[in-house]
Amino acid sequence: MSISFSKKAKIITASLLLAASLPALAAIAKLDNAKSKVTIVFKQMNVPVDAQFKKFSAAIDYNTAKPEASTATVDIDVASFDLGDPQYNAE
Repeated sequence: MSISFSKKAKIITASLLLAASLPALAAIAKLDNAKSKVTIVFKQMNVPVDAQFKKFSAAIDYNTAKPEASTATVDIDVASFDLGDPQYNAE
C-alpha cells in the first residue's frame, strides 16, 4: 500500500490544529501530546479507513498585539503512521 500526503493536506492539518488552539492561547504554546492526536481518513477500495500518526509535535506563537505576525509549526513523523494493526502497518 502506498500513501502520499499532499502539501494541501499538510496545510489543512496545520490550520486545523492552529484554529482549534487559538482561543486558549496567550503567547507561546506547545502541544500536549498526551491529550492530542493527528488522525487521517482515506479510502482503500472505496472503503473509509481511519489511521493516526503516533509521533508529532506542534508549537504556536500567538502575538496578541499583532495577530498577523503569529506563527505555527507542525511536524509529523510520516514513518509513525499507524493503521492500528501490526500486520496492516507491515504492508
